Amino acid sequence: MLNKFKFKINSSFPASDSEGREPKISRNTTWIPFPCASLRPGMTVEGDEGGFTMVETIMYVAFISVVLSVFIGFGVGIADFRAKLMVMRKVHNSSRDVSGTIARYIREAEEVIIPTENNESDKLILKMPNGALDIAFENIDGVVMMTEGVAAPIALSSPDINFLDFNFLNTGHGVMMDLNSEYRYNSSGAYSYSQNIATAVEIKK
Repeated sequence: MLNKFKFKINSSFPASDSEGREPKISRNTTWIPFPCASLRPGMTVEGDEGGFTMVETIMYVAFISVVLSVFIGFGVGIADFRAKLMVMRKVHNSSRDVSGTIARYIREAEEVIIPTENNESDKLILKMPNGALDIAFENIDGVVMMTEGVAAPIALSSPDINFLDFNFLNTGHGVMMDLNSEYRYNSSGAYSYSQNIATAVEIKK
């Protein structure tokens, strides 16, 4: 822009030589276009330098840092929330499936073998009707296993879920069970979640 240029006298390029003659311009003189109406010999053009001052630069950098921190924190919060929902769903589904399966076998059982009446145990063995094989439930390294007769144990719970408390009380006419489970890989707060299920199931005779 024209209004951004200032003129000053350049002492190294005098308006005339020592004898008072103006500098000669030959055919080899290079002309440089310049957005000025006229320039006298001995005058140069100085443009205003653009850009930010140090204080402005620091302010802009600080502002951008704050904005980036907000966006990063927001993104991390969303990721943690999704991880929490995933963990809660896995723990809830596994606990529900395990407790539902055990409750179904208790209702169908003829009697409770272990634990004995009015006693507690971390293992449940049911005598099934009509000569069916006994059913056993136990906690092995945090995984709920079901065994039918002398067959190999079958895992009822997901390997991602760790069952901490696995307790049964024989009430004489049924079983009170207390199951406490958590997500196994709970290295951070987003993956930390536990659930407790305590219920009583009666034997249908």
